[in-house]
Amino acid sequence: MRLLLLNDLHLGPSDDRPAYARPEINEAKFDAIVTAGDVVDENRDHAKSAAGERYERVGRAFYEFLHEEYDLPIVVVPGNHDPLDCVERLTEGLDRAIVAHERVLREADFPDADFEGFALAGWGCEQFDQRPEIRYTEFPGTDPLEDATAATIDHVAAERAVEIETLAGRYLDGDADAGAVADALGIADDDRARLADQLAALERRYEALYSLVTAEERVLFFTHVPPFDVAFDHHHSGSGLRGRIRRGSIALKHAVRRGSPHAVCSGHTHEYGIDTVATVRGDRYAFNAGSPGVAVVEVTTDPAVLNVRTT
Repeated sequence: MRLLLLNDLHLGPSDDRPAYARPEINEAKFDAIVTAGDVVDENRDHAKSAAGERYERVGRAFYEFLHEEYDLPIVVVPGNHDPLDCVERLTEGLDRAIVAHERVLREADFPDADFEGFALAGWGCEQFDQRPEIRYTEFPGTDPLEDATAATIDHVAAERAVEIETLAGRYLDGDADAGAVADALGIADDDRARLADQLAALERRYEALYSLVTAEERVLFFTHVPPFDVAFDHHHSGSGLRGRIRRGSIALKHAVRRGSPHAVCSGHTHEYGIDTVATVRGDRYAFNAGSPGVAVVEVTTDPAVLNVRTT
């Protein structure tokens, strides 16, 4: 299956939409188009001004262009700059464009589609802010910056990420309750209720994501936020040392580890990268096309094969 993947274009009123939407590849070679969030840089709910309306007009024109230019399914994953309510407005009435947030799409959902036996699952954003489910940088003693220098930040951030991911896994497995996780992290009494709430939210999100990645035998998973602690989990908005801290989804990482989707493609960080995640059924690829992300992604029945080409 061959897909045109578009993410983190961050289009504004002055951008040339067709330049992104018409890469130098014949559309007949695509089976579907996937937008993985942040097609536009602003929306009316967040900006609460005429500027937000202008950005949404750009986004609407972009999706109308895709819809008219290509006779293909368009799978739309919300980003944090164009969250769920926004992309529903941008694609309203376009019969070949379907918003995929906590949803699995199959070829039967589109007229004359051929997904070659794959299902396409999507998980995006419902609001602008999207941080790790365990907000470990907010607790005294667990923020990597407390112990790091420019020379040590990569090592310290990696160690803390492994600790957080491991404790989250123990919690999801029922091997540690919220109190045990708090003890392991040295969380102060005043912060324990907040951590317990975050762990409960982590579990709810994990269960939702696991149900998506296990919905079919071969699921291609498209998300805006990447899995936690993969090679491209360094967000562009963090300057200096803070930019090295892992900000991806911990729930997504565990859902991928345990549910073994065929592959996962993400955006958000603006970091191009290909990595693998060790799962219960072998390694699975994780890919980010960077920003502006324009890539051709080709998969076969063998999850060990992932061909990507940027344009």
